[in-house]
Amino acid sequence: MSNYWHVKQSLCTPILVAGTEKALVVLNLMLCLVFVFGARFQLIALIAIPVGLIIHGICMSISAKDPYMMRVFKRATRYKGYYPAIPINRTSSQGLIKFSCLPKSINGVL
Repeated sequence: MSNYWHVKQSLCTPILVAGTEKALVVLNLMLCLVFVFGARFQLIALIAIPVGLIIHGICMSISAKDPYMMRVFKRATRYKGYYPAIPINRTSSQGLIKFSCLPKSINGVL
């Protein structure tokens, strides 16, 4: 009897639509459809379809390396570009740490 669990690969792999994440497929498709149906000039529609296929191919190659790229990108855009080096609890001129949750008499200020 072995102590190992056999987990199917389908339970561990992410669900991809046409080789990329669902959000990327929908975004790419909607942008192509806007240019195809929204533009009355037919040359733009003929250009939008190959450009959409090229963008989809790029998304497929990126998704092959990192299938969670949209989640990582969303999380990375929330971070600030610069975090100043300021401590959370600043000390006073006497070296006492002032806490806002304590009464004034305990902080050293009467």
